[in-house]
Amino acid sequence: MLDRDRCERVLRECFPEFQLLGVRYFASGWDYELWEVNGDLLFRLPLRPACAAPLQIEARLLPALADALSTPVPNPLYVSDGCAAFPLPFFGYRKLPGRPLNEVALGERDRASVARQLGRFLTELHRFPPARAAALGVSVYSPEGWREEYRDFQERVRRDVLPLLPAGERAAFEAFWRRFLDDERHFRFQPVLIHRDLDDAHILVDVERVHITGIIDFGDGCVGDPALDFAGCEGEFRRGLLAGYGLPVDDNLGQRADIYRHKISPFHAVLYGLEIGDPTWVRRGVEALREEFAGAG
Repeated sequence: MLDRDRCERVLRECFPEFQLLGVRYFASGWDYELWEVNGDLLFRLPLRPACAAPLQIEARLLPALADALSTPVPNPLYVSDGCAAFPLPFFGYRKLPGRPLNEVALGERDRASVARQLGRFLTELHRFPPARAAALGVSVYSPEGWREEYRDFQERVRRDVLPLLPAGERAAFEAFWRRFLDDERHFRFQPVLIHRDLDDAHILVDVERVHITGIIDFGDGCVGDPALDFAGCEGEFRRGLLAGYGLPVDDNLGQRADIYRHKISPFHAVLYGLEIGDPTWVRRGVEALREEFAGAG
């Protein structure tokens, strides 16, 4: 991660014409860090070289989405391919108003309203032409390609995650992957452009107006299974989301969303912890897996 002095050096070198008045750390996630600049801009920088290519695709995709969506998304105003001070690409955009949904307390009625708004957002996102997304560099998966992607993921899990689990519990995980990958119902979807990481932290809301003010973090976007965009929520919120969703829903979508949320997500947490060398992420992911698969076979 950067510190403030280095961030200032990077911005001055990459954008010499830019009037830099103030810089402060804003936030970070799994793959990117955000720095607030001059009070109204956010610069999004990759934490690792592997995150650079998705960020470049995101920078191309976002302007196209801005024209297609009624919900605001970041609009890259400053785009850099990197410089000596920071050799990876990054971009800056005008900060969107609102607070992340996971940081606010909403009543049941207000959460239902936000869920329906989110359903309308997903309707528009999932209508975005896949061919246009592909032309912008977004990865495109057919249902069979999606299955192969998860077969490859299973091999990573088998190699890196299963050895961390008690020997007597590994059969349950192997059985899950076998059932998931062999079940044709999981691979009969119509591929659409998906956000792929749509959780409460990436939904900005105006609490007073009970209104979604923006959706952020499209770095994982691809053309794939629409169910993955419903995996960030469950229960009443998901039912509200579906009530606001304007596209056909296959009868297996909910089951797939639950699988992504409860069964597959902890594997991602373990692999992420291993990648960045953080034992806390590894431990939490392993604990979630053992709890989720307890008694399974």
